[in-house]
Order: sequence, then structure tokens, then C-alpha cells
Amino acid sequence: MGEPSKKRPTIGVALSGGAAHGFAHIGVLKVLHEAGIPIDHLVGTSAGSVIGAAYASGTSFEEMTEVCSTMHWRDIAKLTLSKRGLASIHHSQRVLDRLIKVETFEQLQPRFYAVTTDIRTGEIIVLSRGNLKTAVQASCAIPGLFIPVEIQGRFLVDGGLAANLPVLPLRQLGVDKIIAVNVSTRPDPRHPPQNFFQIVLQSMFIMGNAAMRSARENAHVMIEPVVHDFAWDDFEHCHEIARAGELAMRQFLPKIQAWLPASKRSVWGWVRSVFSPVPGA
Repeated sequence: MGEPSKKRPTIGVALSGGAAHGFAHIGVLKVLHEAGIPIDHLVGTSAGSVIGAAYASGTSFEEMTEVCSTMHWRDIAKLTLSKRGLASIHHSQRVLDRLIKVETFEQLQPRFYAVTTDIRTGEIIVLSRGNLKTAVQASCAIPGLFIPVEIQGRFLVDGGLAANLPVLPLRQLGVDKIIAVNVSTRPDPRHPPQNFFQIVLQSMFIMGNAAMRSARENAHVMIEPVVHDFAWDDFEHCHEIARAGELAMRQFLPKIQAWLPASKRSVWGWVRSVFSPVPGA
């Protein structure tokens, strides 16, 4: 009797926060898609939740870069009078409507999870059901800058506070192989923050990097696009940042392809193109 066919491992991708650096996730996902690498679970924090949700909803890579490259802070934040924050994240609804094609988590493929932080307890709250865009807004609600988003009685803020690189949720799901994408690089002293938004964002990611060791230990592949030459709010450089993600991902592609049985490497891309939405087609 012949040997039984090897079953492929389940694959999960964790996308970190990183403001405009998160555009590198577009390039990473594009390379994985073009190579026919199956993604079973996709978890995103902050900017990673935006790109992850857009991808899982079927938005093309061209649409993602077009929308992201024309973004401005005024498209995301609307100043408001509140003791809980300077701006409302709900102003981002118009941008999210262009990026995310569906309304609920249940409509997504692959499965997607948005990581947030309960500002009252400090707990990591992983959202995977119900209103998708509200969950993404909560994942991006930088504390102090944005008013917390209330969901089911919890006041939720940016997931970067508790899990900027959300590898742990994938571990808890029992995923066999984890690809972690970290775009929250160390601050570059050559490019000090120049405005209030950059200072707040850099403070967030300094705090988030404190938990990076655990993420590194639990990921099977760690992708770190070279994005330190770009500021946290360099939205106009979306194409260049996405390209940095592509270049970083291609270096690890042979290792990831080796996870798949030989018989599946050649046919998976065709199967996915026939039976799944094809971002970028």
C-alpha cells in the first residue's frame, strides 16, 4: 500500500499595528495570494485589522492601495468635545466603506479576527462576530486621541496596547503554522516625530514593542518589512510601503511553500482562484 497523502497544516497570519506602516501588509498578502498560499485564519491589530478585513472581504490589492494612498487624518478623525478623547473614530466610516466590502465577520473568507484592548481592564479582546467595521474602528482607536468604542458593554481601544503583534490569538486557535508580520519597527532617531499625531503613535508603538518577545517566540516566520524611512502618517507613500511588504515576504516564500505537500503546491492557487474571491484580479 502507498503512503497516506500528507495533510497540509492550517496557516494563520498575524498583522501588527503600525499606522501608515500597515500598508506593507498589502504587499505581504499580495505575495501570499499570488503564490497560492492558503490562509485559514487572519488576525489584525489596528492598521493590521484594516488591511486584514479589507483582504478577507474581497477588496482587490489595487483598490486597497488606491484608497490608502489618498487618505488623510481628516478622513479618519473628527475633532470633538469629549473628556474621553480628542476625536471620534466613527468619522472613518466613509474610508472603511471603500475598503471593506461586507458588513459582518460572518461574510468573510478567510476567517478574520480584530484585536482590541478593554481600556477598563487591560484585557485583550478579540472580536470575530457581528459588525465588522465597528470592530475595526475599535481596533484602531488610539487611546487619548480617539474616544473608546463601546461594544457589548465594553469600552474598547487600539489593540496595540495589549497585543500589537497578535500571534497569541492564533496560538489559542490551534493554528499549525503562524506567519507574523511586524511593521511596528523600532523608532529611527534620524526621523524624530514632528507633530502631535506622530508623537502619540510613536509612544503607542514603544509600549507595544515591550511584548514583542513573546510574539517572536510563538511565530514560525517573522516578516519585518523595511519601513523605518517612512513616518507613521506617510499615507501618500502607500505604494512604496506596500512594495516593502512584497520584498520582505518574497524572502520567506520558499520556507512557507515547503509547509505544503508537493501535490498541493501546484494546484492550490488554481482551486482558490475558482472558488474564492480574488483580491487584485
